[in-house]
Amino acid sequence: MRLQFSLIDGVQYADKLRGDGRLAYQLWQDQYHGLYVQILHNNDQLNAKPLGTFSCLLFPVADYWLQRDTPISFPYGVCLETKMVKKSINNNDGAFLRAILLTFSDAMVIKYAPYRISQYF
Repeated sequence: MRLQFSLIDGVQYADKLRGDGRLAYQLWQDQYHGLYVQILHNNDQLNAKPLGTFSCLLFPVADYWLQRDTPISFPYGVCLETKMVKKSINNNDGAFLRAILLTFSDAMVIKYAPYRISQYF
């Protein structure tokens, strides 16, 4: 399965779970109307030092939506360049993804396809 992606919105922001700062992210959609999150910046504020690294993977919301209230460790995502599913090797990705998911509403998420890419690997 080769996924194709289109950008849904411009840059959006979510407060970090711990410490000061916020995360900048974008939302993407695949050809099956699945929703994905891409982290763009950590600690996105004027004169702030970026803290903590993250990967550039697109994380499937359907796979992690029900885990938003619990820690997420090394999530799977799709590499935008290769379109391949990969497991994150960055220990910050799970917490950053969770911080973003906590800003979403059920009404917003339900507009997108509920299928999970994890069912394909």
